[in-house]
Amino acid sequence: MSLEQFMARIRIDSRGCWLWSGAITPNGYGMLRRSKSTIRSHRASWEFFKGAIPRGMCVCHRCDVRNCCSPHHLFLGSHADNNLDREQKCRTARGEMLRPKLTADAVSQIRGSNETPAALAVRMGVHPQTIRDVRRGKTWRHVLLQGAA
Repeated sequence: MSLEQFMARIRIDSRGCWLWSGAITPNGYGMLRRSKSTIRSHRASWEFFKGAIPRGMCVCHRCDVRNCCSPHHLFLGSHADNNLDREQKCRTARGEMLRPKLTADAVSQIRGSNETPAALAVRMGVHPQTIRDVRRGKTWRHVLLQGAA
């Protein structure tokens, strides 16, 4: 894809985001075909306007708009940098935002129950390891035990 073809698929919004109007991935990132592979549109934008992306580096968004391709809204970072940026901006999905089989109420019940993990798993439609992970605080850490302050 040429730069001219790339720019033909850009719409600029009021925030200055260059919104990709071509194909979008299920999680909201723009994508395009390049040779025989696909590339995310923000990575293509970086390459068009800033140059090569070093191996293992992420192209991160300052604006947090996944289909934004504005080179002014992008920065390079490691996977750790990208994860830290996500955490600092409170964009980490957890609990019910992930559309799990359990709910916060069910997690509280699990933690307050004396039933075995196997019995709870059958009743709640999950694997016994899921019950053990909840009880150990490996998952659903943000949910307090029912009645706890």
